[in-house]
Amino acid sequence: MLSKWRWEMASLLFLAGIINYLDRAALSVQAPLASRDLHLGSGTLGFIFSSFFLGYSLSNFVGGWAADRIGAKRVFSMTMVLWSLFCELTAALTGFASLFVIRVIFGVGEGPLCSTMNKLLNNWFPHKESGTAIRFINCGTPLGGAIAGPLVGLIAPLGIIWLSFWTARVAERPAAHLPISAAEPNEVVSDYACSAEGPARPLGFYLRQLMVIATAAAGTLGLMAAAVFFPYLTGSTYWAIVQDAVRGKNVGGVGGFVHAIANCTGIIGPAVTGFIVQYSGGFTGTFVLAGGIAVVGVLAVSQLVRPIALGRMASPAVAAD
Repeated sequence: MLSKWRWEMASLLFLAGIINYLDRAALSVQAPLASRDLHLGSGTLGFIFSSFFLGYSLSNFVGGWAADRIGAKRVFSMTMVLWSLFCELTAALTGFASLFVIRVIFGVGEGPLCSTMNKLLNNWFPHKESGTAIRFINCGTPLGGAIAGPLVGLIAPLGIIWLSFWTARVAERPAAHLPISAAEPNEVVSDYACSAEGPARPLGFYLRQLMVIATAAAGTLGLMAAAVFFPYLTGSTYWAIVQDAVRGKNVGGVGGFVHAIANCTGIIGPAVTGFIVQYSGGFTGTFVLAGGIAVVGVLAVSQLVRPIALGRMASPAVAAD
């Protein structure tokens, strides 16, 4: 299985996840120095970390929607350039305002990562392998965060180096990848053809489904509890839910919507945490809050996430959305 060309593409996405979180964690590693040099308190620093998610949550959906329309490879290439550039520009900050703006635009660059990854997996992998591929690729992001400390001074050129391999080695779909055998793209197409049920649906149909909204809400609660529990055990699962429930045409948009709603908590969470720590003098309150929120997320998934019945609501009004 690992000899297939699609696993080379998955390996590049794994490396992209490492680079993404290396770049994202750079400011966290430098935060003590930045707060001292710029005279930022815990509450103000929380706002800086929240600013990243202003851009990030918006581009989650926009990036996924664009991947459905103009191609995930193209969107991924553009965002890699954008986030690499603004990661480097962080060194040019002069105060709170410049750091805030740079982090917002940096977030815009990083936001499409997961939704475009999910779209590319849908293009390249048979449905029966999608869960394994999602988990393999998502291993890269926490690994990037784990090794950011010792490597933070070396990260600036990594995204551009990666991009040169990406543009040379990966096509939008396996059928357009010249070195690939004829059997591999047929394997993907035939597997999805067998698993598809019901008529094709527009993006609006999926965004109204309780299952999609509940998955987004559960992701929201999970990310709010991310400081304490184990979000990487569940993060891959909600991408797999999107793969199971959504036709390929709309995988990017639906995945981006779920991820955008989930990451809205990133706008609130760091700022709230900063003020709790600043005024309470410790992290006890944040741990208790995170634990309670995680329990609510478990209940939301167990009670509300159900398969979407694609055979229903086949009226012309729905099809025209």
